[in-house]
Amino acid sequence: MKKTALFKLSALSLALAGQYAYADVVNHTCTVSSDCYYSTLQVGSSNYNDRENNKRYWYVHSSRLGNHDDDLNVSIIPQHYKNTLSSNNTDSSFVLIGIDNPYRDDFSLSDLEYKRKASLYIPSGTMATVSNSGHYDTKVVYLHNADGNIESGVTLQVGELEHDTATLLTAIRVSGESNLTTSADIILKSRDADAIFAKDNSKVTAENHKIELSPESEGIVVRDNARVIADNVTISGSGFLQAGLVTSGERSSIEFNNGKINLTNDILTMAISADNGKIDINHSDINANYAVTPDAYGYKENADYTSAHSVVNINHSNVTGRELFVAVNTNEDTEPLSRDYSTTVNVESSKISGRIVNIKDVSEENEDNELDIRIDTQANTNVDLTMKNSQWMVNGDSHLNGLAMANSTTSLQKTGNQFQTLTITDYLIGNGHFDLNTDLANQQSDKIVVKGEDRGNFTLGIKDSGNEPDAPNGKVTLVETQTGRAEFSLKDREYVDAGAYRYRLNKEGTNWVLANRQAEPVKNNSIQPTPPAKPVTPAPTEPSQPVVQPKPVAPTQPVVVQPTQPQPMQPSQPVVVPVLKALSEKTNALVSLRQAQGILLNQNLQGIHQRLGELKTDKSSNVWVKNSNSRSEAKAQNVAVDSRSSGFEMDSHSLQIGADRAINDNLRLGGFVGTSRADVDFNSEYSKGKLRSQAVGLYATFANEQGWYLDNIVKYERLTAKFVDEKRKYNAFSLSSEIGKRFVLSNDWSITPQAQLAYHTVNGKADESRLNLFTARAGVRVAKGFVLNNGWNVQPYAEVNAITEKANNAKVRVNQYQFDVVENKGRVQTALGLTAGNNNHRLGLEASVISGSKFKQPLSVLANYRYQW
Repeated sequence: MKKTALFKLSALSLALAGQYAYADVVNHTCTVSSDCYYSTLQVGSSNYNDRENNKRYWYVHSSRLGNHDDDLNVSIIPQHYKNTLSSNNTDSSFVLIGIDNPYRDDFSLSDLEYKRKASLYIPSGTMATVSNSGHYDTKVVYLHNADGNIESGVTLQVGELEHDTATLLTAIRVSGESNLTTSADIILKSRDADAIFAKDNSKVTAENHKIELSPESEGIVVRDNARVIADNVTISGSGFLQAGLVTSGERSSIEFNNGKINLTNDILTMAISADNGKIDINHSDINANYAVTPDAYGYKENADYTSAHSVVNINHSNVTGRELFVAVNTNEDTEPLSRDYSTTVNVESSKISGRIVNIKDVSEENEDNELDIRIDTQANTNVDLTMKNSQWMVNGDSHLNGLAMANSTTSLQKTGNQFQTLTITDYLIGNGHFDLNTDLANQQSDKIVVKGEDRGNFTLGIKDSGNEPDAPNGKVTLVETQTGRAEFSLKDREYVDAGAYRYRLNKEGTNWVLANRQAEPVKNNSIQPTPPAKPVTPAPTEPSQPVVQPKPVAPTQPVVVQPTQPQPMQPSQPVVVPVLKALSEKTNALVSLRQAQGILLNQNLQGIHQRLGELKTDKSSNVWVKNSNSRSEAKAQNVAVDSRSSGFEMDSHSLQIGADRAINDNLRLGGFVGTSRADVDFNSEYSKGKLRSQAVGLYATFANEQGWYLDNIVKYERLTAKFVDEKRKYNAFSLSSEIGKRFVLSNDWSITPQAQLAYHTVNGKADESRLNLFTARAGVRVAKGFVLNNGWNVQPYAEVNAITEKANNAKVRVNQYQFDVVENKGRVQTALGLTAGNNNHRLGLEASVISGSKFKQPLSVLANYRYQW
């Protein structure tokens, strides 16, 4: 046998050097498929502590292998190991493969610097199954004060049927000061089974394997001072009452890295169950009905029933509790010594889901004794949640002790028609964002309630139902605090659009309220009324005294003059100028884009009617292309008695291609197609919209020798409007006629008075009435022709037009409110242009501006090319 030197001896070990100076190594390979359990045998005195007269041996298959003073190295051959079935039920335990080294506990470093060592090796290709062993406690692999290595490619199975009779079924159990590395796949088929169970001071490193759970089973269980490190481990199950990771004991710990836990059943499945201890989740995906289930109370080593303190750290992971994120189990076996239980959850760069509540098993209160879990959202859970660069999705009322946020988001999810309350007992600190749901129509909303300290800076994102409040000045309280030290603001913008109008976040005392101000002012220059002067009441006039005559005659009775009582002047009533409300994003977009549609339809006609100083020609056919680019500005206008639109700027671009042919000397028929787009930028705090158009049309032009002409156009356009998160399509039809007469003056001057009448109609929607728009234009063009030496005919011109329009009082409806689609009113257009032609080619370029009180076009450029033959 190989001799192994000891560690450096202490003073105590020198006295025992003669007995323990060297240790032999016992190597053994197990080939018995039903029993590879190694233990120790004591022979001699019945007195356990009588070491001089006791002999201890390694023991297997009722045979001694060597002295217990020798190290033991055990390996097994790759085959299927399975216990002998038994119908007996005993209180004993059974181990299929393992090493039990209990006497190692007799020695410690204070007694001897050397401890007996034992190790187990299970090679790839091994399968081990236990079922119906007839024993109370059954283990597939067991190590006590021993080391072990289980290779990848090993499968351990516990039970074959759910009704196996054993009470404690374990695939791998380690205790004492064992150290195991395993990559074995574990399949649990019996109830009340554990995949990996570590206790005492043992350590397990689990790598690159899977664990399949049965109903009422657990994946990795750690007690006392034990530690398990799991890397790339997948735990899955579809049964009820399952737990993925379980800790019990203040110094118990699990480190779960790069793994997955997926428990699909919704009957009390727990990804993490903690009774004291610490669990680290790193770069992992976890999904269960309850994500984290800490016990409020538990037993300590001295068997006292007292409060528990658990810590869960989540880093770069997704942890989903489909119903509950943290469910604190408040069941009490007996009266605990203390009730200061706590759970600390630290989350960094992760996404967590579910709510935080207390739960209690009240099944015993039911006559049928069926599982009944009662959820309590009112009492403090004593959960302290710290979030850094993370997101928490909350699906119901939650109650926690403290919330510390750093660049993190808490989103309260809408669940049917229910709104949620996030209650924080002790503190809310840091900086972060909350997503809340509101229904201003019924003055309901999600709410954050902070009963203790609040400080930091937080933003709110509001998702409203879109319904309009029935009463003015409606409001909902979003945040309730005690100190009001924390600052809250709406994210990205300072308002919320709900229904037709706009709402703001205001601080009222220490609370933060979303208010429907009945009269939110819009920028205007309305003159404020002058307060009336107080009426002045003049003092009454004293009556004059009568004059007594000196003659001794009977005096006449004096005439008493009654003073006149002047009437106070009535103050003039002040003129109350209504303060206008700001529209919501959607309402403003609807009324503004409807107005913009009319502008775009008119502009698309201009290019076709534009004759560009065309002279009557003997060419029979034309192919032409026109391109128009313009910027338009519409001012804010009243769209209701108490509200107005924002106004907008619109950049539009269109391209038209057409062809025509002369039918006779005076009549020409043609057709065209076109496309256009407009980007609409709403003013103030509003966003942007878009218009897109595809058009097809026909036209007929009459022109005679006397200079008269008549253009007639019929056009269909398919309009698309995009705004906010909505897209709408419309059908538009246009009819237009332009008449004019060209007067030829001397020196190749000409003057052309002209007039146009156009009609546009655009279909409506459920919340938009049909838009009918009439446009009239009258103007005159003055042109001068030149013939260049190279044969080109050039004609510069100037034009001025007066334009007016009339709509049909089209409406936009948002909830119970209606808003007008405003008209662009009267305006004046001035233009300068140039045409040039040579043989078959004709070019044109025009720049124009439009000025009006409600609408203007700072610049429009129209370019034209025509080929004729």
